[in-house]
Amino acid sequence: MNDYGADSTEPAPGDFEDREAWFIVAQKRVATPGALLQLYAVIVVTLAAMYGGLSLVKPEVISDWAIDKLEEAQQGQGAQQQQQQKLPPRPQAAKQQQIEGTITSALAIASGVVIFIGGARMKELKSYGWAIAGSIVSIFPGLCCCCTGLIPGLWALLVLFNPDVKLAFTRNATPTAEQL
Repeated sequence: MNDYGADSTEPAPGDFEDREAWFIVAQKRVATPGALLQLYAVIVVTLAAMYGGLSLVKPEVISDWAIDKLEEAQQGQGAQQQQQQKLPPRPQAAKQQQIEGTITSALAIASGVVIFIGGARMKELKSYGWAIAGSIVSIFPGLCCCCTGLIPGLWALLVLFNPDVKLAFTRNATPTAEQL
């Protein structure tokens, strides 16, 4: 007997020996984009946690760096001194960074979780909605630098809109007579 209570000679409900060839092709088609979504999600969550931790514990590090860069840019403008905007005081900027950085990182971590679940569900061919949601969320800029989420997000969407992949999600979600 196996984990499903069937004889070991019979394929278990999750095994793919009894599946048609198109289903196996669809499963292989979603494996790489799903894994790439999961990898991207881990990177997003890691960077967001580091940014949020730094914003919460030592916000002056980030705000001082940003103010220094703005001052350098303003000094390079020269003749346009009268049009420069005033920078906030450093303690006020640090407090603002503490609040905004923590909120931003919390949103990025939540987005990373959605992307990871979407990638996992995509690889399992279980929940089409989670897979689409994870793909779309990864496309949003601002989660990671330089719009790096476009590659896994668009690739996953292209694969998910394939008719064979849609059918595989549908067939995999429909319980068989043995599962009922």
